[in-house]
Amino acid sequence: MRRLLIIDDDELLRNSLGMMLGARGFLCTPAPNALDGIEQAEAGQFDVALVDINMPGLDGFEVIKALARIKPRMSVVALSASANLPRQRSRLTTSLSTWARSK
Repeated sequence: MRRLLIIDDDELLRNSLGMMLGARGFLCTPAPNALDGIEQAEAGQFDVALVDINMPGLDGFEVIKALARIKPRMSVVALSASANLPRQRSRLTTSLSTWARSK
């Protein structure tokens, strides 16, 4: 079973993703903010992290940098509802497995 860490401050989206992906056989662990997500990544074993780019406090770019340091083999999918993807993408200094845009 593939283990997913879902890091998103939007409770509805985080829970919806967990339910949909859980129904497809993924074991999903939710994290409501960047710090909680980083702590869970350090403590657990995950195959993939779904990371919202726009979060209060530490944003998704900082989370992705931290995940690259602590779990370099974990795949990361960045999520954003922002229409300004080119500017956001230019801020990214670590590699991503996938860039997905919601909405």
